[in-house]
Amino acid sequence: MKKLTSLKSYQYIYMGITIAVSLLLLCVLIDPESLSANNGFSYFGAVAKTVIPYSLAFLSYAFFLWLASNSLKDKCQTAKVLKIILIIMALFMVGLTITPHTVLANIHKFFGTSLFVTQLLTSFYLVVRNGRSYLTYFLILVMLTSGLFSYFYLSLDSGFMIQSQLIFQIAFAGILINYLKNIKICR
Repeated sequence: MKKLTSLKSYQYIYMGITIAVSLLLLCVLIDPESLSANNGFSYFGAVAKTVIPYSLAFLSYAFFLWLASNSLKDKCQTAKVLKIILIIMALFMVGLTITPHTVLANIHKFFGTSLFVTQLLTSFYLVVRNGRSYLTYFLILVMLTSGLFSYFYLSLDSGFMIQSQLIFQIAFAGILINYLKNIKICR
């Protein structure tokens, strides 16, 4: 088995999203009512019985984003930019974890909105900068659709915010993994 520090960047993204989704699904199993609450993933950070798996989900994903950024060694412009973006996203995830939406609502919303916008812009950047594929177009369409649903659910008392956020995050991870696996000059 490879050392944790010798994996490729796409493997870190895969591990991070897998662990995060698994822990968030554990939160849903612990508190099934969360699916009708309309606070998105943030709901789990404000409920005592789910705060630990929620925090572990975000902090572990942030850790793997940081590892992925450190594994980008190439000098090409896209790798340099992506390295910085992954670190910024990791910091946003830490910020989301340490600012419960019930106590520090505006700061929490800043981190959440910044994370989602950064992920969407990063996806567009990777497509424009490094080629297009039907898979990437499909995943960006999924991100846009689920992002719009997440935005729509913000104004409602109940909805499918957790589900739309989960779909958005998986689609974004898919774009990152696809890019990092297939671009030869920026591994």
